[in-house]
Amino acid sequence: MWTAFTQTHLTSLKERKTDCIFLINKKTFEAHKDILANISPVFEKMFFGNLASKKILIEDIQPDDFKQMLDYIYLETIQFNSIENAWSIVYIAKKYLLYDLLHLCTLYVLEHLTIDTLVLSYEYSELYNLKYLREKCFSDIIEAVNSVLVADYHMKATTLKAILRYPKLLITNLDLLCKIIDWAIDECHYENISTEPESIVDILKEHDILRYINRCSLISNCEYCLRPIIICNCVGELVQQTVKYLSDQVINWEEETSVENFKLSWPDICKTRFKFKIAKRIDLRWRDEFVSTITVTKKIIISGLLLSSESSRIYPKATYDGHIRVKFCDRISGSIIATPTFWNYNSEYDFQVYVPLRFPVRLDPDKVYDIKLAYRNLNLDRKASVLKLYMSDYLEDKKRDLGVWFHEYDGTLIRGISYYPAW
Repeated sequence: MWTAFTQTHLTSLKERKTDCIFLINKKTFEAHKDILANISPVFEKMFFGNLASKKILIEDIQPDDFKQMLDYIYLETIQFNSIENAWSIVYIAKKYLLYDLLHLCTLYVLEHLTIDTLVLSYEYSELYNLKYLREKCFSDIIEAVNSVLVADYHMKATTLKAILRYPKLLITNLDLLCKIIDWAIDECHYENISTEPESIVDILKEHDILRYINRCSLISNCEYCLRPIIICNCVGELVQQTVKYLSDQVINWEEETSVENFKLSWPDICKTRFKFKIAKRIDLRWRDEFVSTITVTKKIIISGLLLSSESSRIYPKATYDGHIRVKFCDRISGSIIATPTFWNYNSEYDFQVYVPLRFPVRLDPDKVYDIKLAYRNLNLDRKASVLKLYMSDYLEDKKRDLGVWFHEYDGTLIRGISYYPAW
């Protein structure tokens, strides 16, 4: 392994004449053959092989990236400015067989993954056959799937199919259907095709994605408003038209056996709070809202909440049909910062229910937020009775150095939060 130069060595290098030149986009970089050859077998062959040359033309690397590589070779240190930059250096490290540099790149990516770079990093790790990083990225994609599918990155069709092949996605049938169609709409834009329902369906056929759509979801009721999907207001107009087109045309496709209905559980990225003791029972009318105030240590995106279910002294082991409304508001202005989630569910009394957010919420560390919850029991014409709990006031993700502070002094209904780094 190449060891770092002392200051004396660096001084002596400056006094030595360089003996090779790299030409990149009209920029030149001078270096020492023996130093480069000592760290890379590719450079060794380049300078001391049968076709050795002093001047090397490079057309597949950007000048700034190449300079970063040279700095690493001479100083054995490197500073990345973004995940995209790290992936550019991965290409260089793979090209010149610089394995120590490759390790630093992948380590940086692992420590700086965000919801907007997760799929990009998965696709790059697949391209460069970085197994551990690929598996880690895919695991996180599945855990935060509803946030990933609305992130500002257009994934490849093969990536979408890999996600859809996963048997137990924590996403509702409606949301999965809508996000598949949204992907096809974006693909139409990328291919410069008109975004008509017929064209959108053709894209799904072309990439063999149609098979991952659950036929029953086309005629089922929306999990949020309980109206038929083709007439509900929870989806965009073009998505609704495409669903109607799929239903009316009765297009035949072989449905993938892994296509399943939504599984009511919660992901590993849902961090749960420590329970101390019961605070008290509260009764909530449908218009009443329970408010929890939170702050965050870094920019995050929240994709779901783990909440207390209703409480019953008479039927402690029974189940009930319930409805929860979740709103995120700026505490100072009172304004709603994301479209509220209306969640219908079936649960045991005195248990807990996971609510995947219809629209994942991005939060900043310099603001204070209120989470407002409203409960309704669909089986009983009465107030919803819920137990408040005293719980730990801090949720921490040590691996990613993220945290959520709860500013509650009289108990809470929020037992856990699913969140991931944003931006």
